[in-house]
Amino acid sequence: MISHEQMNACLTDLLGGEQAQLSHSITQLSVARELKSGEKLFDQGAHGDSMYLVMHGRLVASLKNGNNPPKIVMEVGRHEVIGEIALFTDQMRTATVFASRDSLVLEISRDNFEQLSKASPEFALHISKRVIDRLSRSMMGLPSPKPKASILVVVATHTAIRHELFNEKLAGELTRFGPVIAINSADFNEFTADHAASIDSQENSARDFAHWIDEQETKHRFIILQVGSVNSEWAKKCVGLGDRILLLADHNTSTSDSTQFASSIANAHVESELIILHEPNTQPKIEARTLLQERCVNTHHNIILEKSSDIARLARFYADQSVGLVLAGGGAKGFAHVGAFKALLEAGIPIDSVGGTSIGSVVAALIAMNIDVDNIIEVMQAGFVQTNPLSDYTLPYISLIRGIKLNQLLQRYCGETQRIEDLWLKYYAVSANLTDNSTVVHSNGVLWQAIRASISLPGILPPVVRDNQLLVDGGLVNNLPVDIMAATNVGKIIAVDLQGGAQQFLAGDANTSSSQTLKKRRWFFGGKPRAEHKDPRLFEIMMRASLISSAQQTNKNIANADIFLNPPMDKIGLLEFNAFEQIVEAGYAHTQQVLAEMDGVF
Repeated sequence: MISHEQMNACLTDLLGGEQAQLSHSITQLSVARELKSGEKLFDQGAHGDSMYLVMHGRLVASLKNGNNPPKIVMEVGRHEVIGEIALFTDQMRTATVFASRDSLVLEISRDNFEQLSKASPEFALHISKRVIDRLSRSMMGLPSPKPKASILVVVATHTAIRHELFNEKLAGELTRFGPVIAINSADFNEFTADHAASIDSQENSARDFAHWIDEQETKHRFIILQVGSVNSEWAKKCVGLGDRILLLADHNTSTSDSTQFASSIANAHVESELIILHEPNTQPKIEARTLLQERCVNTHHNIILEKSSDIARLARFYADQSVGLVLAGGGAKGFAHVGAFKALLEAGIPIDSVGGTSIGSVVAALIAMNIDVDNIIEVMQAGFVQTNPLSDYTLPYISLIRGIKLNQLLQRYCGETQRIEDLWLKYYAVSANLTDNSTVVHSNGVLWQAIRASISLPGILPPVVRDNQLLVDGGLVNNLPVDIMAATNVGKIIAVDLQGGAQQFLAGDANTSSSQTLKKRRWFFGGKPRAEHKDPRLFEIMMRASLISSAQQTNKNIANADIFLNPPMDKIGLLEFNAFEQIVEAGYAHTQQVLAEMDGVF
């Protein structure tokens, strides 16, 4: 079943060169197993006495912990190994492994592995390194690298959708990352006709076609399987072959057929996405929430088919080259995010996903709404400098500020009904749940409410109540949420922190009261504060205190960013909103400097 050419190609990927003798030995000492999409290879808790070499397809490892739903912990693709740890530890399987697409694996028992190790120490050394790498990543809490998605199944949810034009444009953008081949039902029928004489059964036909697809995978970075009808046999066949299923939808999409097809995808354990096509020069008119509720999909994208930058964004996602921008909280210093964003755009770095905490969630939202950077500057200046949204003071029973002005500001610029699902870019905001001491990631729901929760500094602004839970400023738990962006599998992450230089305050006597300090500084007694005196204000103290609890998490997140920006703002306070131009320029200049010193990241 496995040719020497296929085995040699596999070992070349594994060991970096052809191994003729080893290829022959593995072919003789292994058992080939075909797995249909969704079929199980082994169960968590089963005795582990063999490893598996993936010839083609993709396998997924799922971990069940108590009563919690199973969690995907690892994916392995073509010419990779799985189950090898059991050969060394002689322990039970730690996860359940199943095929996420039609796959062919070679099963190598422990006894046969020992024979292969004696014949080829290089092979044994490679497997040992894999074991050490996976155990090290597990101990450090790091995710395993995902195999590249190479087979994309594009499914039109109804016949009137412009799927052919979409396929053409997507293929054109994907060629930037390698060779692309598009295959449709006519190509499959032609293949079947050409091989009719040598095909004894429908099962053999499917097997031969899977092998042909495997051959194309060796020659192309991407294979696009084009499905024009969800009810065809071709559509069902493609589900078993794809790494990702792309469901094309538009304002006409609401049929039960596409919903049923999406459910079958979920049962097959293949990753699926909803691509919502919108009309040019409009804001999204199709509510993603409605379509997402009808379909079992992992994520979605809002796209204008005529807009090349939208198709390019999709292509970067599938090529693992998308760029995520993470913006930290930090009061007025958050204006630096706007300057950093402007410098990134000028450098030709596209932003595909955004997320942030507190003031970072505000700027991130404006970016996700696809607002021009110059307009973002106008919005931030008008909203936070010319109009002070933190000036509606109240008796401090719950908070010092009522928050009504801030609510009105967010509704004015973000819209009262704008939902996160309908933004052009993927977006999330982070808040802290005081009720159950957890981190809340807002990736759906009403946008302004998510921002309001993320920016609600305890004691200063009232908490946001959602489902009987008290939500406050995300800076308490994760002020620079790089880890959340990393979980979305973006290619590169740019993180902008706001702790560049700690502002120095004048030391004083711990026994000195606030009134004595004010008198000494002459602020309330007709004089002016001395330039050398910088006493911390109440708001400043509360804001700084809120960041301490997430400092350790921030340090971890900094290490996981591909580009880390930290504009120097040691002379600027967290509440110096009037220093708007200076802060924006600090973010802009610092980003330009960092990018100029870098080489080869993008």
